[in-house]
Amino acid sequence: MGKSFSRELLQVPSTFDWASQVNADSLSSFFAEAKGRPLVIVGAGGSFTAAELARLLHERRGAFAVAHTPLSFLESKTDLRGAHVLIFTAGGSNPDVVATYDAAAAREPLGIFVVCARRKSKIELRASRSERTRVLVEPPPTGRDGYLATNSLIGFLALTLRALGHALPDHAAVNRALRISDFPELPQRAGVVNVVVLYGDWGRPAAIDLESKLSEAGLGSVMLADYRHFAHGRHNWINKRGESTYVVALVTPESENIAEKTISLLPRSTRVLRLLSRESGAAAVLPLLLRVFALTAWFGKEVGIDPGRPGIPGYGSRIYHLGPQRERVLSDSNVVSVERKLSARGTLDSAEDHKAVIAAGDTFSRRLEQTEFGAVVTDFDGTMIAPGQSGAANLSVPVATFLTSLLRRKVVLYFATGRGDSIAHILRRSLDKKFHSRILVGYYNGGLTQALSDGVPAPEKADHYPALEALRRELMGDPILARQVEPENKGFQLTVKARGAIDYAAAAAVIREVVASYSAHAMRVVESSHSLDVIPQSSNKLNGVAFVQKQIDPALAVLTFGDRGALGGNDFDLLTHPYSLSVDTVSARLGSCWNLAPAGCRNVAGLLYYARWLTVEQERFTLSIR
Repeated sequence: MGKSFSRELLQVPSTFDWASQVNADSLSSFFAEAKGRPLVIVGAGGSFTAAELARLLHERRGAFAVAHTPLSFLESKTDLRGAHVLIFTAGGSNPDVVATYDAAAAREPLGIFVVCARRKSKIELRASRSERTRVLVEPPPTGRDGYLATNSLIGFLALTLRALGHALPDHAAVNRALRISDFPELPQRAGVVNVVVLYGDWGRPAAIDLESKLSEAGLGSVMLADYRHFAHGRHNWINKRGESTYVVALVTPESENIAEKTISLLPRSTRVLRLLSRESGAAAVLPLLLRVFALTAWFGKEVGIDPGRPGIPGYGSRIYHLGPQRERVLSDSNVVSVERKLSARGTLDSAEDHKAVIAAGDTFSRRLEQTEFGAVVTDFDGTMIAPGQSGAANLSVPVATFLTSLLRRKVVLYFATGRGDSIAHILRRSLDKKFHSRILVGYYNGGLTQALSDGVPAPEKADHYPALEALRRELMGDPILARQVEPENKGFQLTVKARGAIDYAAAAAVIREVVASYSAHAMRVVESSHSLDVIPQSSNKLNGVAFVQKQIDPALAVLTFGDRGALGGNDFDLLTHPYSLSVDTVSARLGSCWNLAPAGCRNVAGLLYYARWLTVEQERFTLSIR
């Protein structure tokens, strides 16, 4: 099975060349979005090394991260609604990683990113169905991996480092690190070869990879310990099993002092192999990993096993294909909707709160089913347009079809959006001109309402708020914000967009603070799926509900849709309406803003799920919740 390990190592320099050229912008953007928030990283087998590197890098940026194997992820019960998920997989089709992706999507994190080294994999197919998953599929030029997936791993690590602004080693450094002639000629050992791997700080990814390679290829038994964990009793292994043990010390400038002090206290007969990097911080990771590759080749030579083709027993293949016990993905949308509300209230583990939320959900659902509606007031970005698709030229065909079914029966349709003229262009291209006079648009978060047929809102028609321009100058007076964001005064609001890949959450927090201290009595900040908007206190998407209520039979109600229902989201106001459905985040309120879609069914998919509930008649419709 696979290539010889020596052949894989010869291909490593070309893998570095390839990795230095691959467009990693999408991964950079993901890390920018995740900065300041929890990040959960999953990797199976050798890919766990990449997961550990991503964990270290994210934590060094000041946020919490955890690296999981697929099974540990599946067995964890962490609420991921405020976190991001990153998955590394070489092949993308093994049962563990597929189960991991399905479970991650069902837990509804803020976003999922998959890095895969093979096209047309099962995980790529699944991810293509999700609006909240991005995939970077870049097969290395070296062809199909060997047994230890060495070049895929190098690609993962290099792309991760590049995405976070770190340089890659040059050819000379790569070739030096891969030399096995640096290791001494040691006499053959009888019996089992044991390896104790000691590490600190940035040596941990290389330590994990050495354990993975030696164990998977059957080259030796490995124990991992950082230098101080080793001090708490593990040193006794050397006393009892020293004759059959190598100590491998991974040393960087940061760990050199504790490493040398520890090694100096070991018995003189201890066989110590030092793997050194003179680079500091994250720059030490790849040089140490390449030394691990070389050491793996050396160990293979010592014990007479090719690490790239160690020979796989039949039972091993059967164990591999066994797969994990899949996490139960809740199909009952009622149960999922209750969990979403409990998560918003921070009481997932309270049995009493659980009962109260179930009762509130039942009441809300009955109220929807017992009501006749004459109008829909809906958000646009994240509801009609998928997140990350704000530049789309048209509505998708299923969305346009749903809206047309309402317009044909003369149901009033109102778009409550933070956009200006761009929404008018999209709606005009997507919906038949004969309906334009009956389509209402509340631009700038309810600051200006007009029919689609009235044309594009012109700047001269806008009521310019002097406080907005003063606030724009205040924001641009901050040298860091000026580099990160671009606030545009649109008359009714400031629309603040990022200049490239930035720490969006951190920038948003600063903007909120500036607005609160500068003009809290007059302005507030709301967040959409693609921007922050600073709006006057008088601007409110609920204005749309009041507007359309006057145009329909007083006996009929208004149904609202949105995606950002939590406090601070630009649909929070809109979804305080008692007849309101979210396609993503929900507020803590029990009487409104429920997400009744199945697990993982979000944004446009959630909207289209709700669309199946509607029975539309002339100028009215009802809901049958299924």
